[in-house]
Amino acid sequence: DPQLQTKLEQPYVEINIPFYLALGNHDYAGCTDCYIQFAESHPKWHFPHRYYKQDFDAVSFFIIDTENFDTDQQHWLADKLAQSQKKWNIVLGHRPIVSQEITKDSEKWEGLEELRSIVCSSADMYISGHAHLLEERSQESNCSARFLVSGSGGSIVRKIIQPFTGEFYAEKNGFLSVTTDKDRAVYSFVDVSGKILHETSIPSE
Repeated sequence: DPQLQTKLEQPYVEINIPFYLALGNHDYAGCTDCYIQFAESHPKWHFPHRYYKQDFDAVSFFIIDTENFDTDQQHWLADKLAQSQKKWNIVLGHRPIVSQEITKDSEKWEGLEELRSIVCSSADMYISGHAHLLEERSQESNCSARFLVSGSGGSIVRKIIQPFTGEFYAEKNGFLSVTTDKDRAVYSFVDVSGKILHETSIPSE
């Protein structure tokens, strides 16, 4: 697919850091297994399975497939989170659990409530795309996780539905940066000029 060149390889050709892929709704229009084959022959791109775990010093990332969040994957995510020895546990999936982006506000998808339950009981953050803006939801009662949306990295930005009931939103192109160590986690929403629009530090308990 030429889009692997125009949307993955070419824009980031001079950036020599690893990229960890997650499947989204548009990927299911074609061959999802082809991403595994692509990653096997392109070392910068990592995609060993449609859902997988990636560990770093103080954090574990759990990359999931929200297009097919079946019971096998639900059990895998719940078990891996329960077994994690890392200070910070962050789940990444394409579809948001909640968003007020104009086309995603009332969107329901299979596995949504099961994912909410798993994330709220065991994760520190759930980071998604799909909604074409930057957004932080208000933390839900009886939920350990922060819900963050970073869906405007290279997309046409959409509007938020008012009145907004979350912590932050920006109808701008930009990205989300997360840094962690044993003492704290910091997440920052950044626009295309490099300006930090919103930043939160979570101290270690």
